[in-house]
Amino acid sequence: MGNILKTIRYFKRNGIKKTWYATAERLFYRDVPLSASECTYEGPIDEDIKFSVLVPVYETPKEYLREMIDSVLGQAYGNFELILADASGSEGPAGVIKSYRDARIKYIKVKENGGISANTNVALDAATGDYCALLDHDDFLDFDALYENARVLSEAKRKGRKVNLIYSDEDKCNGDATKYFEPHIKENFNQDLILSNNYICHFTVIKTSLLKEIRFRSEYDGAQDYDVILRTIAHSEPSEICHIGKILYHWRCHEESTAFNPASKEYAYEAGRRAIEDFLFNKYNKKISVTDLPHKGFYRVEWGEDIFELRPELGAVGDLYIAGNKITRGIYSNLGHELFLNMNKHFSGYMHGAVLTRDVIACDIRTVTPAPKMRETYEKLIKQLNEYTANNKKSKADIHAFAGKLSMEFAEELQKQGLIFLFLPKIKRR
Repeated sequence: MGNILKTIRYFKRNGIKKTWYATAERLFYRDVPLSASECTYEGPIDEDIKFSVLVPVYETPKEYLREMIDSVLGQAYGNFELILADASGSEGPAGVIKSYRDARIKYIKVKENGGISANTNVALDAATGDYCALLDHDDFLDFDALYENARVLSEAKRKGRKVNLIYSDEDKCNGDATKYFEPHIKENFNQDLILSNNYICHFTVIKTSLLKEIRFRSEYDGAQDYDVILRTIAHSEPSEICHIGKILYHWRCHEESTAFNPASKEYAYEAGRRAIEDFLFNKYNKKISVTDLPHKGFYRVEWGEDIFELRPELGAVGDLYIAGNKITRGIYSNLGHELFLNMNKHFSGYMHGAVLTRDVIACDIRTVTPAPKMRETYEKLIKQLNEYTANNKKSKADIHAFAGKLSMEFAEELQKQGLIFLFLPKIKRR
């Protein structure tokens, strides 16, 4: 039923043609069982880092609330506190919580429901841990979630490295947690991608002192985590943001959840867009427009003609190239493999990656617009390509392979100069 509702709402927003292709592409999604290989507990470590798990509670179904609490209390890493800020009007959640006899649980009855940001701030004010972990009241953690975060922090401490933000991979599950699907295997920190979608999302762990400084803002309710993540990033160097490439968080899909029904919180997507605009204004001292993509929760920053003046860290901007109904030129991975090659032009790729602005290793040099400081290098390579193409004995495959070689050479030069290669896809395809 959830996918049917999503399809109907997508149709109303985007029309029959886009809906047909979006539905067809979704057929490639596969349900996946929870793999035993994801259980990576390797034995005890020093428990000198304390976590505060913050959970705003509001009329949570009893079975979901118990499973969430049990998932925290059953953690392989024991130095934590679970802070439950309960704004429920009924006594149902309180009855469940008070049935536990564990000193690590802090229960706070919120006198007046101020919304999810205000209620989370109540939990935050009570936090005494070194790092705060954000957990929704109807989701649950893998048993080694805190352990994996503690390992990252212990290693960073040993190396004298500061860490402000940690995030991990996640998946979704059905209401009774018997089926797991749509694993979200995330990239390492990518600033332009986070401005296209809150790919960081769950499981988020933030340094407590920083989180208490920036706090949650009620005007961004619905996208309050996104707003906090963006402002944490604004206070951090890229090296202070860590990604754990393991599924540690399970996002439950039920009729009231955003995971099951994105339209259940339409206001959240508008709040997300405003959070991005606020981040951009504070960073660049300029109002930059952000527009919605066809899929809910995905955005496009409308960088103008002055993008290279505004962002001196950019070395080039690239796109995809469409011939017929297929993508024929695109993005290269760090291994030189082309992503989305020969994909139907109406598809958007895994996690809509073919339409999301983000930092990449390389784009096909034939789709590139170089920054002024890289124009000379770019033109030399394009001249080589034109001379190679002029040889009538060269096949299309030969030319494509040679273009790929030059594309990687150009990307390597950008990397040497510490410049970013920005993938900026055009919504209107050629």
